[in-house]
Parts: sequence; C-alpha cells; structure tokens
Amino acid sequence: VTEAELAGDLLWAALQRGVPGFLQLVAMAGRMVLQSWPLTLACACLAGIMSAALAHLGERLRVKADMAQAATARLAGHVTEIVGAVSVVKVHGACELECKELAD
Repeated sequence: VTEAELAGDLLWAALQRGVPGFLQLVAMAGRMVLQSWPLTLACACLAGIMSAALAHLGERLRVKADMAQAATARLAGHVTEIVGAVSVVKVHGACELECKELAD
C-alpha cells in the first residue's frame, strides 16, 4: 500500500463523512428560511454570539491552564530540590557518625 493510496482512502473517508452532513445542514437552513426568515436570522445571530462567547471563555481557560501548569512545574522543582537535599543531609550525617566511630 503506497502513501498515495493511503491519502486517497483518507480523503474518500473524509468526503463520505463530510458531504452528507453539509448537505443536511444546507437543506435544514433552506427549510428554516422558507418557514420563517426572521427566526432564521435570529438563530444565526445567536449562533455567532454563542461562538464568540465560547471562544472568549476558551481563551480564559487556556490562560488559567497555563498558569496551573507553571505552578505545578514550580512545585515539582521544589520537591525535587528537597528530595535531593535530604539525601545529601543523610550522607553528611552518616559521614560524621563514621568519623566519630573511627575516632573511638
């Protein structure tokens, strides 16, 4: 199987999924316009406003997630430093104990 065949299969699958959904969307929009164009216009405006609100909230969420990730990284750095320092303290304590035992 070549890369061209794989790309063709991928394109065909995308078209099989996308085209029927797009045609259904166009048909429903046409039916809505025929039944009540003011209501269709209101729905279109509402959809635009909702999209803008969701984009704004998503941006705020991304900023908060970045801040949380940075805080977690700082905390992990502090924990790593502390764990490393504990082993150094143990080594120095053991060294002093051995020096005392050897001196006796």
